[in-house]
Amino acid sequence: MVGVSADTNGNRRPFLWQNGVMTDLNTLIPADSPFYLLSAEFAINDWGQIPVLASQTTLNEVHACLLTPTTQHWANHGRPKVDLPENVRDQLHQQRRSDARPGRKLMRPQ
Repeated sequence: MVGVSADTNGNRRPFLWQNGVMTDLNTLIPADSPFYLLSAEFAINDWGQIPVLASQTTLNEVHACLLTPTTQHWANHGRPKVDLPENVRDQLHQQRRSDARPGRKLMRPQ
């Protein structure tokens, strides 16, 4: 299962829940990646691919990405904590409000 957790400052972290263990997805990408993962889009397919939103830290842009596991994908790279820029947090809050509109139907987990 994949999902998103958030701290009291609105900093979001996507996670993978497997075998009773929650793992921050940012620890599963290369430590030198220019991307910081913001959210997992609550889906994982049969190939282990996970759609995510990621901030490109050098350009301060948000992109949709698809994580695809490799043979080394479970190694923990010790990714440091990153505080999101205010404009990125604002965009995520706007998205969350949009997702919670009345009448919008969300699928139940299966």
